Amino acid sequence: MLECENSCITWICLLLDFQVFKFTNNIQRFTLHFELHKKDCLSQRSLVKLMEKHQRLLLYLSKAK
Repeated sequence: MLECENSCITWICLLLDFQVFKFTNNIQRFTLHFELHKKDCLSQRSLVKLMEKHQRLLLYLSKAK
């Protein structure tokens, strides 16, 4: 049973790390998009929401580890 719990915890940590990686790549992609499309307000709102999620996830990870 202990072996299963450790593998589940490892799996969850990998998923969270992947989410951070995915959010970071999306933020970089949005940043490049805004260099070409400066007046894209809808995407700017999406970027703000994505950055908030990214920040909350990083905060959670810093408390969990």
